[in-house]
Amino acid sequence: MIESLYLVFYVWMSIGFISAVLMFYAAKEIGDQHE
Repeated sequence: MIESLYLVFYVWMSIGFISAVLMFYAAKEIGDQHE
């Protein structure tokens, strides 16, 4: 039970981290285009 909960938490954190990185690069690209 605890192992599966840890796995779900790890996957959720990984997805959140990847999403944050993608949003960061997307915002950087938009900023470069406006300059």
